[in-house]
Amino acid sequence: MRINMVMPIADYLLDKGIIQQEAYNKIHKEKTSQDQMRDLYDCCRSGGAKVKAAFYKCLKKYQPHLVQELGGI
Repeated sequence: MRINMVMPIADYLLDKGIIQQEAYNKIHKEKTSQDQMRDLYDCCRSGGAKVKAAFYKCLKKYQPHLVQELGGI
């Protein structure tokens, strides 16, 4: 996945109560966007439909080119 700005997505998910502060801090401390995305994905993967929908909404907002490339728009 080619997402270079993970923290705006994590910020949104934290603000909406989708991820917890502890998970956010773990994502934030990672040095590369790839590692940040890996941690964020791990948080969202087991969260159920609500979390996955919020994650998708964030991707559409912050990474529309990626969603379009993957055929989601």
